[in-house]
Amino acid sequence: MSDPKNIDEVYLYSIWLSHAGKINLKTKSNDLIEVLDTGEVNTDDGADFVNARIKINEKIYRGDVEIHVKASDWKTHKHHLDDRYNTVILHVVFRDDTKDGFVQTSSGRKVLTAEIEWESEIFKANVRKNDKIKCYDINKVVPNEEKLKWIRKLGLTRLFFKARNLSERLTEIVDENFFLISESPRDYLPTHQSYSLYQLSHRFVWDQLLYEKIMEGLGYSKNKLPFQKLSRNLTLKFISEHSFAHSYEKQIFKIQSLLFGASGLLDHFIKKKVDHETKLFLEEMYNEWMNVRKFYHREVMHHSEWKFLAVRPANSPVFKLAGASVLIWRLIHDDFYAKINDIILSNLNPIEKTQHL
Repeated sequence: MSDPKNIDEVYLYSIWLSHAGKINLKTKSNDLIEVLDTGEVNTDDGADFVNARIKINEKIYRGDVEIHVKASDWKTHKHHLDDRYNTVILHVVFRDDTKDGFVQTSSGRKVLTAEIEWESEIFKANVRKNDKIKCYDINKVVPNEEKLKWIRKLGLTRLFFKARNLSERLTEIVDENFFLISESPRDYLPTHQSYSLYQLSHRFVWDQLLYEKIMEGLGYSKNKLPFQKLSRNLTLKFISEHSFAHSYEKQIFKIQSLLFGASGLLDHFIKKKVDHETKLFLEEMYNEWMNVRKFYHREVMHHSEWKFLAVRPANSPVFKLAGASVLIWRLIHDDFYAKINDIILSNLNPIEKTQHL
């Protein structure tokens, strides 16, 4: 077998993406492993590949894949102490130097380690770096008008799918309110039944949809999914019912308490060592959250779901959640949806519309 000193993880990543479906993986317990989907490259903190699909002993698993040169790197890199690796379903290595063929997550779950059979696969088919797209040679003879037509078609198709997703989510929101569902969205199946225009015209339905899309936008690419999850769990209706106060400042504070509590970040930060003033503020927010917690029957997120690595300070989830409280207040008390709709439909130019918002 080749010396692991001559192999690095970057090379292993390229092998995984290029040959995963063809690579033979062996384990110490002789498990049958088939890679159905390599997953997506994870540019954030956590496992190397996310949303992979692996068949292990005829059972299909979906989750993350971590790749190392040596299996012992799992512990060297302290993944066994990091909650972000709790969703790993397979540990792929160049050399398995574990005793039993497993590594362990911080939750105590054992993850199967699979060693790549290099001699039979990798060195028979090296990664070809200079391959071109198959249609590369005929690109120059295709008229520009044809290319632009194709690009416009792709754009319209993308808009169609966005509109369809919004429509589907709208009916799900009606489902939640029609059946008075209090559980997390992941715990029930939508009915997909048809609703009347009257049922779809309720203000809270559109306010909830706008709230979700605003929160999703605040997450940018790094935290889009956790912001989306939070807004679907912590609904605008729940926030409205549990943020009443006699002053604007107190209402904002209550909204922030709900956001940081349901996001799991409050539980995380209150345990950290901070200055006295911050400690008092966090304790007050925690007490506010605890007063409402007994009425909140949906999932409280884990702090590890939020991405902080390679995020600019202004885009930090903490900063964005605090700012979101003001927009949420406007949705609840300032008829924000109707105002946005009027501005968009007005004859103002784009700059004036932005200023009015």
